Amino acid sequence: MKKKIIFTILGLGLVIFFIAFFIKFQKTSQYRKAIGQLPEVNLIDYALDKGMFFDKGSIDCFLIFNSECEFCLDEIEDIVDNIEDFEHVNFYLVSIEAEEILTEYCEDSEFLGMDNFTVIRDSDEFFYNFFKSSVTPSTYVYTKSGALLDYSQGYLPIYKLKSIVSEN
Repeated sequence: MKKKIIFTILGLGLVIFFIAFFIKFQKTSQYRKAIGQLPEVNLIDYALDKGMFFDKGSIDCFLIFNSECEFCLDEIEDIVDNIEDFEHVNFYLVSIEAEEILTEYCEDSEFLGMDNFTVIRDSDEFFYNFFKSSVTPSTYVYTKSGALLDYSQGYLPIYKLKSIVSEN
């Protein structure tokens, strides 16, 4: 009798696990489809410093960040420390922070003067709404034609970012 109860509980647990896994898979699949193609947008209009806008790479990487977020700053520092692996990547650092805060952050940043970094001030929350992201940092990597390669909500280790962009 005890074995029957144990097997029933284990069987029920397994069924619940598979249902939860399927639901999670469906949500992820739907989200991936929703952000699968970058919408047409003039990034220059969003650039904090229009004179510093560069777009010469073959991959676009959008990093949703906040200048006071330690994980965001760590991810950006990792990218800067390994910049030789990302010469073909345009990095767009997207924030909804005030222009004064972003300007001060840029002036103190290690990436200042690097061609492939552009700070995007998302004052109308276009990118935040498109990515449906409230998590910082969040990273979204697209081909030049706007097709999603991969994304990460939360800190993205540098080795994973390298593997995403090295394949393209």
